[in-house]
Amino acid sequence: MRLTKIIISAVFTLMATVAFSQDLHVFLHNVEEDRFWGEDKNRSRNDTVSRITLITMINGLQLDKDHFIKVKNVRAADDKGKQLKELGDPFWGKRPAEYQAKKKVELAFEAPTRNAARIKVVEGIIQYFTPTEENNAKMVIRDFIHRENENLLADFRVGMELTLIEADSLQTIAKARKKAFHTKIEQLKKENEIADEEAEELDFVIGLLGDIIRFDDAYPSRTLNFYRNDGKEHIYQINVYNGNDEKINTGYTFSEDLYQIKLSEVPAADCRMEVILENENAVKELRFRLENIILP
Repeated sequence: MRLTKIIISAVFTLMATVAFSQDLHVFLHNVEEDRFWGEDKNRSRNDTVSRITLITMINGLQLDKDHFIKVKNVRAADDKGKQLKELGDPFWGKRPAEYQAKKKVELAFEAPTRNAARIKVVEGIIQYFTPTEENNAKMVIRDFIHRENENLLADFRVGMELTLIEADSLQTIAKARKKAFHTKIEQLKKENEIADEEAEELDFVIGLLGDIIRFDDAYPSRTLNFYRNDGKEHIYQINVYNGNDEKINTGYTFSEDLYQIKLSEVPAADCRMEVILENENAVKELRFRLENIILP
């Protein structure tokens, strides 16, 4: 069956009505429509849903490495009274929103029917995340590379832990857990709780977990390994800066409570670590509303 795709873009300059903030302005910058007819069994469901994407610009808020936004609780309805289902990425699907430091925000919905002329309303909440030491959302730790096997968060929070561990210790923990997983699988097989095929799949997953957290033979001096326990709070981000105030962490991997950070250079004594917490003191919720969006 033939599959047809139409992409139509229209530029608008509609401004949202925003409650609780005189500085925040949400502008509708662009509308993109993707229409599909027919079905194709070789395409994913996400790919074959007709969608309408609203390109918005968030103005009036400072956005940088210490100021972030994300959108949540978004609701939309067309002029026929139909609630429009919010859609995720065409490839990854619907995932929880992540904080970002750019003002462009895309809102995607299942497209209205052809007899709808406009989207009557789009509304939701913008979470403005501004972590600082003053609002207890940023913990700055200096001279951490000489503090192995010590909870680096002990002076900041009760019940949280971030302990720098040696690579050998990390490997020992990972091997012990892998062995425990295999023992549990064998037990379940004997008790007929899982089939052989399921056991093989679990073996494969366990192998992946072992590969995720591993000692990097190529650049061992540019890898930091931690035992991490967030406790009742949520660690949003861990960044490492050199003596020139340049961010040097390039990525991370984790498995359960083991956490590994990759660096672009060997950390020196003048490096510092910033642990960012997402808490109610650092997040302000701002409501926004867009109305009467003309459809392409």
